Amino acid sequence: MKAVNYTITKVNVDIELLSIVLRTTYLIMDSIAAAGDTAMCIHVVEIYKQVTLKDKIKMLENCFSGVGLEESLNVMVIIKNAYKQMQTIKHPDRKVLIAYNKLMHNIEPIYDKHIEMVVSGLKMDNLVELKGILDTNTFLMLEVVSDKEIKFKENRNKITPTMLLQSIQANKDEEHRILVIPSDLINSEFIKGKKVYQYNDPEAIDENEIYLYKCFTMPAPVSLTGSQLKAIRGNIRDTAINFNNALTEWCKCFTNKDDAKSKLEKFVNEVTCTLQAIQTAIDNNSILQFIKTTDKENSIYVNVWIGEVPLPTVWLYYKTNEMISEECYNSLLSALELNAELKNRIPIMVIDTEGAFSNDSENDIQAIMTEELLAFTRRKFIHVN
Repeated sequence: MKAVNYTITKVNVDIELLSIVLRTTYLIMDSIAAAGDTAMCIHVVEIYKQVTLKDKIKMLENCFSGVGLEESLNVMVIIKNAYKQMQTIKHPDRKVLIAYNKLMHNIEPIYDKHIEMVVSGLKMDNLVELKGILDTNTFLMLEVVSDKEIKFKENRNKITPTMLLQSIQANKDEEHRILVIPSDLINSEFIKGKKVYQYNDPEAIDENEIYLYKCFTMPAPVSLTGSQLKAIRGNIRDTAINFNNALTEWCKCFTNKDDAKSKLEKFVNEVTCTLQAIQTAIDNNSILQFIKTTDKENSIYVNVWIGEVPLPTVWLYYKTNEMISEECYNSLLSALELNAELKNRIPIMVIDTEGAFSNDSENDIQAIMTEELLAFTRRKFIHVN
């Protein structure tokens, strides 16, 4: 049974919550596929090392513009213009070439300082640490490319958002999967005017409604290393297998196109009866228990909810959160007109948290590093002058 999470981190995404979502599903599911651009956050160091000089200049210019560092931005505009002008000169004068090389040489330390700032933020949320648990069997990365991109067929791990969001529900010959979404599906302006039901509410049988059931709770595993995550996964694996098998049987009701009542009964009779065993395994795990005892006042707990949501509601959620374009959303609605089955509900897992995230220290560090970057840029530019 595979959990699928689709996230575009370029928009306003809670990176710490994303890290918790990925870690939690890794612990309890047979496998997880992280779709979107999450891989960029996990492999950020390697990716930034491969950036060309032209892209480094552009990246720094965008950075300084985004945080309002006018002085540093002016420096980058000068460097960018010098770079552009140099590309038009076939045989530059020696003095010009020396001055240009000095100017470009100073990009590297400024860029390195910028990367240090970016990576430090991601390390706080421990996304970089997830590199230690990636593998093709249990934790797969799916790159989501533009719908206009034609090269995605060259790589089985690439997919367009339109294809992904139409195919959340697996076919009979595919591995069954469940969509995993953070709590902003139900705890945001998006859900305003809608109601989320319990499975025993009469409205839960209505295919147009959302129902969720709280399955289990655990301490948030956001601070754990890759080795610790692997150890927990191995420790609770026996009960997790039974849980995944039950989810698979439930998901077969969706591929078999069973009616709403049959799907609901299968969930209640087969899935919910596996939950106490996995909760007990979580409660007895020494690593997770250590998290609970180290910082009781600031402890964050993860709640795992499972239920059903209409697929078009999922599309609207991603559009509202700007993870898909208006064009992609309209393409999905067009597909819905041709295939009425796309309006049906799909299995969903929602990860929410109890306890407040403290971003004060992160904000303080980012402010300090931004100031350092400004001072560093100023020193380098004065040196060049």
